[in-house]
Formats: sequence, C-alpha cells, structure tokens
Amino acid sequence: MQDADSLWVVVEVFAGVPVAVGAYRDRQAAEDRERFLRMHMSPERDETGVFEVHVDQPPLCGPGSWLSQYPGQEAASGK
Repeated sequence: MQDADSLWVVVEVFAGVPVAVGAYRDRQAAEDRERFLRMHMSPERDETGVFEVHVDQPPLCGPGSWLSQYPGQEAASGK
C-alpha cells in the first residue's frame, strides 16, 4: 500500500553532477524511469536513485517551519 502523502523522486547524476530530478506519485513509475536511465548511462561515471519524500513534513523554512522556532535562523539561512 502506498502513502497518499508520498512522492517518489528520481535523481540523475552525470559525471558527479546532479542534472535532473523527477517526481512521481507512483513508485513503479519512478523505478521504471530509473531503469530507463540506467540503460542509457555510463556506470563508471553516472548514477541514479529513487528516494521517497513525505509531502506532509513541515517545510525547512518559512512560516510554520521548524526553523521558525529559532529566532534569527531564517535570516542566517538566506531564505
């Protein structure tokens, strides 16, 4: 069963540099994309991965974020 508040993120890295990110609601679609990327990449220098992200987590900055609990931290973070 899939969590309705989850996204599956596929990250593509080319020669050590992240070059693309894709977000999918369906885990199978994300894994299919990862499989496709692996078929067309150089395993010696490139990489890809699938990561689950829970959308219901509070943001890192802004109103209601965990940083807003610590005065002055949002200014220090540059946001």
